[in-house]
Amino acid sequence: MARKRARWLILLGASGIAGYVAVMGGEYTALDVRRARAEVAERRADLANLERETDSLAARADSLRNDPSALEWIARERYGMVREGDLLYRLIPPDSAAGDAGREAEVRR
Repeated sequence: MARKRARWLILLGASGIAGYVAVMGGEYTALDVRRARAEVAERRADLANLERETDSLAARADSLRNDPSALEWIARERYGMVREGDLLYRLIPPDSAAGDAGREAEVRR
């Protein structure tokens, strides 16, 4: 009976060691595989975001090439351009208006 028990314990210990080596030993452990899978998922999410951004920029470039109203909108908003016959209103914040008036008085002296 003791021999049988010893054989069983040896077999159980050998199986445990073999299982540990199979999971944690070798070139890549189970933790390495898990980290690699998480990194792959993260890279795929990054790739999807970049593809969406690329599509958005391509659509914008296409509209600027083919849609005159989009080009006009950029010229008006970004560069402050106006069409002939348009009235341009410049709004100056109240705090900068006082500073500008002071500078004008200095220049007139």
